[in-house]
Amino acid sequence: MNFKTIADLNKTIKDNLYKIPTDIDLIVGVPRSWMLPATILWLYLNCLITDIDSFCKWEIYTCGGTKKWNYINYIKDARKIIVIEDSSSSWESVKKAKEKISQSKYWDKCIFWAVYVTNISKSNVDIYFEICPQPRLFERNYIHHSMCKSMCFDIDWVLCENPTEEQNDDWPKYIDFILNAKPKFRPTAHIWYLVTTRLEKYRKETEIRLKNNNISYDKLIMLNLKTKEDRQKLNMYWKFKWEVYKKQKDSILFIESDYKQALEIAQISKKPVFCTENSQYTTSWFVQNLKTDFIPNLMEYKIIRYIYKILPTSIKKMIIKILLKNKKKFYN
Repeated sequence: MNFKTIADLNKTIKDNLYKIPTDIDLIVGVPRSWMLPATILWLYLNCLITDIDSFCKWEIYTCGGTKKWNYINYIKDARKIIVIEDSSSSWESVKKAKEKISQSKYWDKCIFWAVYVTNISKSNVDIYFEICPQPRLFERNYIHHSMCKSMCFDIDWVLCENPTEEQNDDWPKYIDFILNAKPKFRPTAHIWYLVTTRLEKYRKETEIRLKNNNISYDKLIMLNLKTKEDRQKLNMYWKFKWEVYKKQKDSILFIESDYKQALEIAQISKKPVFCTENSQYTTSWFVQNLKTDFIPNLMEYKIIRYIYKILPTSIKKMIIKILLKNKKKFYN
């Protein structure tokens, strides 16, 4: 699966600015996913911006204090107009935009652009920045996407705030926290598994809060230990999560709040994890990146990958620690 974070989107736009004609005076966005890429490009180009409906009414947005002296005042004054979609996977969305704009007498000034396209859809636009095949998912909409039905979600610091040390007393204050925790991310799509190291004895309170927050899910997997001390002693945080995730053969992504745990879950399960702490999409870094970053020879890569596979976990952790200390990045 191709997962694109907001940071990826910004980098892709920034790295491909040279493809944008220098005489663009107006950016027109195609609702609703246009807002983010259009705004990023608008800030880089320092031109004017509007949406497709306003454009058809000959309306443009007003600009802020960094207005440059040669901003246009009317659409008719624009030399070229770029019409933006953040991703194009089919002809349909671009077709609708073109049909709407074709009614404008400024049609001949318009250039159609998408940040991400597929090999099939790239011919639908005049400019694209990156070919991103399906299946793909974006940070901007993953909690509202139908793919949630194949994902596992952590709860604390993903769906709600984290408990404070005072609240995490493993009894009355913690129960009060669960029942009244403020929501963080609010998925509107149906989630497959909720996987949390909250103890099983708090199932009732957790289910009540999930229902009150309109979280739709199939299963709630909780840690079956008696006390918080048992959980801490056994260090059952990431271990519990990766065991559940690995067993779910059809699961495509784990949403985790803690980056260290995300690395461990991805490494052991050999499946992707998205970390909400730093918006990092993480895969089994050794398997995914060793070839391209360190070993260009395919045979050497396969040999080292095999050796790594049979190493004890303690040795693997030591390798990870040494390599990360040298500031190497082994995640996508």
